[in-house]
Amino acid sequence: MKDIYFTTVNEFKKTQPAQKLIIEALKEILPIKGNYTAFVISLVVAFVFAIMVGHSANTVKLLSDITKILMDIELAVFACLFAVYSILLAF
Repeated sequence: MKDIYFTTVNEFKKTQPAQKLIIEALKEILPIKGNYTAFVISLVVAFVFAIMVGHSANTVKLLSDITKILMDIELAVFACLFAVYSILLAF
C-alpha cells in the first residue's frame, strides 16, 4: 500500500515535458468504452453553440453572457459541495 503512495509522490516530483502533458490531457478527453453516447451528445451541443456564437453579430456579448451563466452554475455547485462537506465534517 505504501508503494502506491511513494510512486504517486515520485510522479509529482518529476518535471514532464509540455508535449507529453498535452498528449495525456487529450487522451483523457477521448471516449472510452462506456461513454460514447455522452461524448457524441457533448460534441453535438458544443458544435451547436460554436455555430451560434460564430455566426452571431454580437459574438463578444453572447460569449460573455454564456460565461456568466456557466460561472453562476459553477459557483452554485461549489457552494452545494462545500455545504455538504461542512455538514459531514461537523458530524
